[in-house]
Amino acid sequence: MKYYFTTILIFFAFAIQAQKLFETPPGTVRVNDSLYIDKGPVDNIMYLEFTDKVKDLWNLTLHDSLKSLELENINKSLSSHSLNPEQSKEIYNKIILAKNQKISDSINILYYFNHPEYQYHPVVGISKDRARLFCQWRTDMVNLKWSKEIKDDKRKYKKIKYRLPTYEEFELAKKTMEENNNLLLVNQNSPIDLDLKKLLNEDNFILLSIPEFTTSNRNFKEDSPKLKNTDKPNDDYIFFRCICEI
Repeated sequence: MKYYFTTILIFFAFAIQAQKLFETPPGTVRVNDSLYIDKGPVDNIMYLEFTDKVKDLWNLTLHDSLKSLELENINKSLSSHSLNPEQSKEIYNKIILAKNQKISDSINILYYFNHPEYQYHPVVGISKDRARLFCQWRTDMVNLKWSKEIKDDKRKYKKIKYRLPTYEEFELAKKTMEENNNLLLVNQNSPIDLDLKKLLNEDNFILLSIPEFTTSNRNFKEDSPKLKNTDKPNDDYIFFRCICEI
């Protein structure tokens, strides 16, 4: 019995230590053992990096080739997978923001998206298809980064996948962060007032007063009680964030 009890203690000690070694995906907080979620909505500077990288460095052919590879083999395989300039151009044309939509009386969406003053403000007016492409690109960028570090780093890395959260996962994240006292409620309604860099700290999970969606084929349940009548979001100010599977 004493031996059995000692074995259990050793097992739990090892499990706790192993969990500490696993790297938290960039920009996220832990929901449970396999899910992490962005601390706040995706901001303009993150989406701008996405549009810049797609021009020359990323497309779906490359994404598909990386999905089946183990983390330690991803970086070595890059030289054997040629990029497809035509496909990259096609994706770029889909993801750039070309709307002249007004955010305020004096600011339109393109000015808001490109001006340095708003680089840490939530990206707005993004469709679900664009958001999905962003998640796929982000998956590859983080896995590539970790594949380069894995040989020379004592921390343990696991292959990850970014995607859009389900309604249930978003509700679970809110509940978990509230229980952990990491929930930061923000009441500003306009993206112009939402400087995420000033709001975020190491553990904060920012919950906005506007429900988070994308502008087409919305990710969350349309029949949710939270979306009835005046709670339905304004299409002008629709944000998104990613969830990360490990």
